[in-house]
Amino acid sequence: MHRKYASAWLVAAIMVAPFAAHAQTVEPELKQPNDTPIANVDYERIATTKAPVDKSEDRLRDEAATFAALQQACAAEEIASCGNLGKAYERGEGTPQNRPIAGILLSEACDAGDARSCLGLGELLLASRLEQPGKRAFTAFSRACELDSLDGCASVARAYRKGDGVEQDVVRANELARAACDKGGGLACRDIADQIASADTENLRVDELVALYTRACFAGDAWSCSSLPSYSGFDDALPSHPGKAELFERGCQLDDAFSCIRRGEIALSADSGYRNFPAAMPYYDRACYLQPDRLCWGAQVLRQEPIESDACQFGDNSACARLAEIYYRPNTPFYDPELAQAYYEYACYAGATEACAQAGQLVLDESGPLDAETVYQGIAYLERGCAAEHLFACSQLAEHLERGEIIARDMARHYELSLRLCDANWGRSCQDLENAFATDPDAPLTQAGIRYPAPVEEGDTDWMDPYLTDQEREDRRNRCATSEIEFRGTVYTDTVCVPQELVIGGRSLQPGAAPWQALIWRPERGFGIDLNESQRVLCGGSLIATGWILTAAHCLNDDGGLIEGRGYTVRLGVHDPHERQGFSYPIVRVYDHPLYDPDTFAYDIALIRYNPGAGRREGPVNSITSIAIDQQTMQDRVIRRGAPVYVYGFGRTQLNDASSTASLQSARLLLESQARCNSITEFPREQWNTMLCAAGPNREQACKGDSGGPLITYSDEDRRPRVIGVVSSGRSCGQTGEASRYTRVAAARDWLDDMLGIMR
Repeated sequence: MHRKYASAWLVAAIMVAPFAAHAQTVEPELKQPNDTPIANVDYERIATTKAPVDKSEDRLRDEAATFAALQQACAAEEIASCGNLGKAYERGEGTPQNRPIAGILLSEACDAGDARSCLGLGELLLASRLEQPGKRAFTAFSRACELDSLDGCASVARAYRKGDGVEQDVVRANELARAACDKGGGLACRDIADQIASADTENLRVDELVALYTRACFAGDAWSCSSLPSYSGFDDALPSHPGKAELFERGCQLDDAFSCIRRGEIALSADSGYRNFPAAMPYYDRACYLQPDRLCWGAQVLRQEPIESDACQFGDNSACARLAEIYYRPNTPFYDPELAQAYYEYACYAGATEACAQAGQLVLDESGPLDAETVYQGIAYLERGCAAEHLFACSQLAEHLERGEIIARDMARHYELSLRLCDANWGRSCQDLENAFATDPDAPLTQAGIRYPAPVEEGDTDWMDPYLTDQEREDRRNRCATSEIEFRGTVYTDTVCVPQELVIGGRSLQPGAAPWQALIWRPERGFGIDLNESQRVLCGGSLIATGWILTAAHCLNDDGGLIEGRGYTVRLGVHDPHERQGFSYPIVRVYDHPLYDPDTFAYDIALIRYNPGAGRREGPVNSITSIAIDQQTMQDRVIRRGAPVYVYGFGRTQLNDASSTASLQSARLLLESQARCNSITEFPREQWNTMLCAAGPNREQACKGDSGGPLITYSDEDRRPRVIGVVSSGRSCGQTGEASRYTRVAAARDWLDDMLGIMR
């Protein structure tokens, strides 16, 4: 769902007329490399920096005022203002980001002779989905260069150097860049310096590079102002460079946040070792204003350090711990690891257990051999922190117990601590335990937690789901931002995303995405014939504890008898059942629900006990974890019509094809109301509410071979996946439009409690 913006402050933009001189100044070549009108150009979702969502109130107010002023000036046909208005749309400053509108404004201003707009248009087109965006961008850069934009000429030189939109010509590129730099072009000077630095890394001409970057900085290239320290060799040259403070001052004026930080560092330490907080604070505040999502820490610690220092001196031990954190944080004005360690140790001894983990780590990380007293002290800090439920302390302790380098190796305690960490979703603890489970018979079985979220298809709107937590909804909303803005009578839509890998797409899951999924596997011969791999899938199931599979009761019978003792196996850690993957375990015993009715499928739920000590590794093993089953009662588990649930399985994907799928599948379904489900099952009143019914909006359903698999909810407060139903029965695998049936776990609560006692 997209929000449509049509507020009053857009009226001026809507009414902006084309420039009076537009018809006379259009350059035909701007239309030639690609005949797509600029208003119809589509843009890559991640090729443009997404506007931050956590801007300060001051910045929002400033941007809104600037945007309104630009609208008014553009409506008065001030060409440069229209170009700047386009940049505001592109960056999302005072308005939601919308690159199609930005392209229109920049193109018109460029056609009317504004060089900066031509440059901006070229940069914008490089983020487009045109077949050859470089060609269109090269034309815009050339127009900027013709209009005496030195940065435009530098961009043309870049295109020649890369062969982007034009035939590669390095000689021409160097000539253009050098000419632009000699005239004071900042971007060109920076590019020349970059070429020098990359061509001869062992014998850098430091003085020349410093001069080039300095010239570029003062010519308006903000990146150059803060880039010098990042080059090898500059650390020796830069301290003696007379313009260091001025360099960063200029960068900060050009809105380079890192230059502001570096200028603040100079101001902070300029007074003979005395920290000059008043002189430094404006620079750190400016950095925070420019990059609120990354660079507010400097201003925060400058304000926090004197407060925490005073509180610590007056006996606030937690303040001492926070002071240690300030001193231990790299790249801050107060970084002092030795002082940090002293405060961590003091705070831990004094009762601030949150400091114990760091105290122990710093003691045990000392360089050189550790004596017995030092080891005892460090481990004591970690034990104290872990006992107080500080997970970092537990993780450090677990690591030392596994290594066995400075204390005796104790894998049993290591696994105990790792399970606690996994349950709290700490770091890689769950992944490490899952890896250990595949190789170490003593490793414990983990339970799937929030690191296994619901499958989401690209382009869906699950972030709107009312069953998501506020944080999940915010994370999904903030990854991408979509705007729909009416401009001159046409609505333009644009989506800009933070670059990141998309979660599971489509119907076929990624290997290991549902590590609880079990597969009940037929023997090689059945029904009087030799079975191929696609015919050996009997049912699915859920691993709910070591040695136990939850499945459907009707899955316990096959080929004329019980599957127990007849060569049927349970397979775990499998993604493609047709390949040799995962572990295979012999079935020891099967248990169906005592009220199971094979005629009506009432209470179609069962447990399979397999022998975990007799597993055989068949090939590569995907993740294996157990999954929680619904612990709520029938009364407590509210069934809402339309609530999302998920089904998993290896069964058929087409009704007329008996073959099992070659990869684990998942479908997002919507629950029916209990009243509707009762009418579908036609059970007698005493069996009402013992089934759940669900189907997808496009008739997605479970099918033959999926029976026994889990119906999962992710909507509980702790966000863990839980089995609330077991795939039971349906009609024609989605052909009728009627929802499929799932045995409700809560309906078998008493029986499962008895069986869980056997498990324990």
